[in-house]
Amino acid sequence: GDIMLTMGTDFTYSAAPYWFDQMDRLIANVNAHAGDRLRVFYSSPAAYLDAKTANPDMAWPIKLGDFFPYKWDQHQYWTGYFTSRPTLKRFIRQGGEYLRAARSLAASLSFGAATEATETSATAARRAASSSAQ
Repeated sequence: GDIMLTMGTDFTYSAAPYWFDQMDRLIANVNAHAGDRLRVFYSSPAAYLDAKTANPDMAWPIKLGDFFPYKWDQHQYWTGYFTSRPTLKRFIRQGGEYLRAARSLAASLSFGAATEATETSATAARRAASSSAQ
């Protein structure tokens, strides 16, 4: 069967020559030692899907629900980056824009920084709703 092995992370390609040199070595080593059972090569998602859809016996699993949280660091988690709720993400972004606009307006009206004491109840409610949705 075909297996897709993805490579890289957000900042991997800042040192692309080093990264691809290491991948070339890995691919050559695997093909030299397991070439009769396994063949590794650079490809694309389109080529992988073409190979999978060419198999008439292929059954595609269906993912229901949201995806897993991703732990980045000791106290940092990403959730919803592959979300099945894009509308919620849009509402969160819009709510954040309204919150920033309200803070800017409060700061300009009071000729000073908007603080917890000077925030209106509407601004506080928007901030609370935005933080609970995230």
